[in-house]
Amino acid sequence: AVNAYTTALELDPLFLTVLSNRIACYLQLGELARCIKDADALVEKLDAIAMGEDANPNDPKAAAMRVKALTRRGTAYCLQGKYENAVVDYQSAVTLTPPAAAGTPLLLDDLRRVDALCRCSLLKAEGDAAFGSGDVQQALEKYTEVLGIEATFVSAISNRAACNMALGDPLACVNDCTTALELLALDSNATRDAALVVPGATSDSGKGREQAEKKKLQHFQQQLLGAEKNEAGS
Repeated sequence: AVNAYTTALELDPLFLTVLSNRIACYLQLGELARCIKDADALVEKLDAIAMGEDANPNDPKAAAMRVKALTRRGTAYCLQGKYENAVVDYQSAVTLTPPAAAGTPLLLDDLRRVDALCRCSLLKAEGDAAFGSGDVQQALEKYTEVLGIEATFVSAISNRAACNMALGDPLACVNDCTTALELLALDSNATRDAALVVPGATSDSGKGREQAEKKKLQHFQQQLLGAEKNEAGS
């Protein structure tokens, strides 16, 4: 489908419906950078058309296409972990959508979801900074706050496991490791931190983060098992 849409766009770069469809394909394929690039291009083309002398400011088709471009780009940003950018796009999409439109409730739910992920990301960054400066207790509290907002934010769970390990609480560390690994096992192709995804959308960066989380969690488990063996042998 991508090849067919690309050929059509080579023949007519202003075939906006085709460009919109290629954005959707790139998102489904996890080609996030290309998805965002196409969405940028579509929004720019719609802006240029809206500035024309014969433009219809109330064109429902143009408005619907813009909303799709914004939400798809927002989803791509979310999958990249760029939650603040995603919030901006979803807020713009909500603003452009009539309150009585059939899809408005779902769009509002998506915006709330992305906003929650954005808050989680900021809190996790605070936790990472605290951990880096040696304030492990503060880091643990930040990660716990993240999980109070979004219980499946795996990177916060695994980082909290590291905090529990550093604070000498092996049971809590094991519990967090187990929870995180179970979440990752639920969908091996999912980017758990970006639960707002189009079905089937995956990304190499998401898979890389997932593998890194698994390795880190398994390392913690091995350390704990080694400690238990040493205690048993002493």
